Amino acid sequence: MSRLITRGTGVESPTNTFNIAASEEQIFATGLGEVEIVITGANSADLTLTFLFPEPATDFPNDTEWIELCGDYQIQTSTLPAAVGVIISESLLFSTDEALNAFVAQLRADFSLQIKLK
Repeated sequence: MSRLITRGTGVESPTNTFNIAASEEQIFATGLGEVEIVITGANSADLTLTFLFPEPATDFPNDTEWIELCGDYQIQTSTLPAAVGVIISESLLFSTDEALNAFVAQLRADFSLQIKLK
């Protein structure tokens, strides 16, 4: 099916907290409003997907194949935990400090969000 891409719609504030706003096309197709990534240290980051309504959050893993952050980190949506209200939260784990630092550098350079629909 189709891929929905948004680029350059993010901000880092405060330091090590990244927010990527979904495009209008992504919002219309999936109900996803925003993605927040918080670097928590110890080779990990917290990922929060915030939806406009509970129903799209519940349906997201069934309606999509994957999401890709900053062109570098792809997450299979079927592996995401169940939504709680309008929120899906997941921990991103990296094998080394270098891998986490590379991800952060890529986030700072490329605030992109890609969603592959089923």
